[in-house]
Amino acid sequence: MKQHLKIKHFYGTSKQAVHNQVWLTLIAFCLLMLAKLDANVEHSLLQIQRWLKALIWKPYAQWIGRMKRKPSRKSAGRKRLEPT
Repeated sequence: MKQHLKIKHFYGTSKQAVHNQVWLTLIAFCLLMLAKLDANVEHSLLQIQRWLKALIWKPYAQWIGRMKRKPSRKSAGRKRLEPT
């Protein structure tokens, strides 16, 4: 759960506080996943969350436009060398 929901630590110590934090994190995760599925994009949830954080007070169309934009990186990344 810590890996997928990104809960680093709990803010409260009571049972109710931990339950609330887990439920809120699950809701946020599901909303991001629904946005990703609705927009039909291949970007990671982390990248979508970063764009949402940066464009929180901007129009929805601007956020969707950012998600639909193709990656600007031209690099293919590291490539494994073939054994000779």
